[in-house]
Amino acid sequence: MQRMSFTAVFLCGLLMATFAGKSVAQCATASGGGGWVNAPFAAQTGNFTATFDATPALSNMNSVVGLSHGAGTAYTAFANLVAFNGTAGTILARDGAAYASQTNVPYTGGSTYHFRLVVNVSAHSYSIFVTPPGGSELTIGSDFHFRTEQNTVTSLNNLGVFVGAAAGSLAVCNFAIGGTPPPPDFTLSATAASQTITAGGSTTYTVNVGAVNGFNGSVNFSVSGLPSGASNSFSPPSVSGAGSSVLSVSTVSTTAANSYSLVITGTSGAMTHSSSVTLNVNSAGVPDFILSAMPALQTVTAGNSTSYTVAVTPQNSFNGNVALSAMGLPTGASASFNPTSVTGSGSSTLNITTSSSTPAATSTLTITGDSGSLSHATSVNLTVHSPTTGTDWSVAVVDSTMKRFTPATIGGWSYPVGLYLHGQYLVFKRTRNPSYLQFIQAWADRFVDSSGNINNGFSSLDSMQPIVVLLDLFQETGLAKYRIAAGHMRARLNTYPRTSDGGFWHATSRQHQLWGDGTFMVLPGLIRYGQLANDSVYANNEVGSQLEIYASHLQDTSTGTISSGLLFHAFDESRTQSWADKTTGRSPEVWCRAMGWYSMATIEALEILPANDPHRPQLIAILQKIISGIAKWQDPATGRWFQVVDKPSVAGNFTETSSSSMYTYVISRAVERGYVDPSFLSVAQKGYQGVLQRISLDGSGMTNLTQICIGTNVGNLAFYLARPRATNDFHGLGAFLIMNEQLTK
Repeated sequence: MQRMSFTAVFLCGLLMATFAGKSVAQCATASGGGGWVNAPFAAQTGNFTATFDATPALSNMNSVVGLSHGAGTAYTAFANLVAFNGTAGTILARDGAAYASQTNVPYTGGSTYHFRLVVNVSAHSYSIFVTPPGGSELTIGSDFHFRTEQNTVTSLNNLGVFVGAAAGSLAVCNFAIGGTPPPPDFTLSATAASQTITAGGSTTYTVNVGAVNGFNGSVNFSVSGLPSGASNSFSPPSVSGAGSSVLSVSTVSTTAANSYSLVITGTSGAMTHSSSVTLNVNSAGVPDFILSAMPALQTVTAGNSTSYTVAVTPQNSFNGNVALSAMGLPTGASASFNPTSVTGSGSSTLNITTSSSTPAATSTLTITGDSGSLSHATSVNLTVHSPTTGTDWSVAVVDSTMKRFTPATIGGWSYPVGLYLHGQYLVFKRTRNPSYLQFIQAWADRFVDSSGNINNGFSSLDSMQPIVVLLDLFQETGLAKYRIAAGHMRARLNTYPRTSDGGFWHATSRQHQLWGDGTFMVLPGLIRYGQLANDSVYANNEVGSQLEIYASHLQDTSTGTISSGLLFHAFDESRTQSWADKTTGRSPEVWCRAMGWYSMATIEALEILPANDPHRPQLIAILQKIISGIAKWQDPATGRWFQVVDKPSVAGNFTETSSSSMYTYVISRAVERGYVDPSFLSVAQKGYQGVLQRISLDGSGMTNLTQICIGTNVGNLAFYLARPRATNDFHGLGAFLIMNEQLTK
């Protein structure tokens, strides 16, 4: 009786407010385990807006708010549905037969989100906008279709609230109906609010454009208020719909010291919006320099050498001579700089040579630069491994494989063979054994003629992976035919099918699907092709964008869940595959090798993307989440990782060799490049020892690498656990070689 009394009060207030065109303070609240809570409003037959505030009590709690004709008791009764998704922890909306979102908007339990729905009943379409707490309005969907079952409805007159989770509640307050929706518009903002530089220096601001009411026009940027002599540029110079641009401002040494108010203006047709930022310019001070060194970590086997690049960056017209020195070397190691000093601006190579007696440990090296009374220092880490006293496993694997196969019998044009041969090329780069390269070239020449023609339609991302082998050969031999053949793959991408947000389909036969596997199949080859064929502008942006798109659909960005930071195997935009969640489109499990493919693709992309590439910060953040996630699920007994990563205790789950090799390689390289904390190095070292437990020599001296999952489709838990395991499968051999060359260098 208490619930009925409250509902009656709410309905009365809601009706009065609807006719008055004002919102009400009463709330409609649905609870987990209960039914739909419905509230009528005046019938709407044309264009109208509906606004409301929604507060989910819990994070990751399945719940919805919908509009319908008449009181609804099932999802299918509602034409418009806004969903707080329980799996991904994000806000979605119904678009015809599936839930979707054009912007990734996570939500937090206990927080209130303001929604605005712009509805066109006659066209059976609507747009959905949300304003998170303390944020600006974001677009969930523009011109989404009414739910398929309601695509003939002629009026809407009911609000419905439902919680599909077993616990928790969803409160919807301040529901109001408006008239004809306002025209499309955009918002403009800029960060940071203030930047300070020394005259002669430069800085940047990020300019953000938000789409309002389905705005999709082009916004052109300009800035005023710059000090005399200063210059600026926007990258990109315009944004379509929503997006961001980087404003770069450069001053000259004679720029007057002052605080300048810069007005950034965005123009789209007759619409203009502005945002102000501050530029503080200090007088050119005492000449000075900055000292830096990279990579943050190098790994070497005792008795071998490695190097770092030390950079001197001048400040305030510094042009003095900087003498370089290094301290903190381990016993038996020596250091030399080439050149020994840098004048003004430049770099030097710090070479570290260890001896066979250098102890296995990690040391912090302090690099110092001195110029007169000026002195600056920077630090790097050096990890020394004990000398290898046993088998060179990379050489042993390659020698054994070349005994088992010839270039004609190893296999056709396929990604497992391409993966393995790229690993063999890495071993060639270290050993310079000519037979290794001859084998690779003989295989490639089965498919590429003297003019660079290749008979392949590239109808799947898998078919593009061996392009890396052709680029290996082009770099090694200089023969143009290999670059030309790789160019056919690049040209195919111009017409290759994509999801609505631009992600490459896994295959033309895998319509609307993104598999984590696909990133490694195409992106390392594409970014290297761009580097070698003067196509980096396209390739770098495409690769960065693809990795971000895939992560937006596959990565669990929620906190506190068992899969936090990890990547699910696949995503189906159409939500028609049997494995696809009907809300998120994701497959149900975290399959080990799919996440290994994605992680390796990301680490390889970061090797080539320039330091100032706008995609780098996001990709590093994605990689950090992955590494934190997989470190949590490393098997403490073996150091390896399980086939289904986050369910190690499930009966039938097993530690898998190829993915364990991939994770070990990625973590080691990420530590080396400074993407993650050096403490993760122990995770990589334990993983390496775990993989080594899976390789052995038989009586004839041939290697055997065991427990490798064969090629795998997308499926459920039982499917992954039932996959056959093979010995010397190329998925494992290739990943092993890549890992071993990283961990033993």
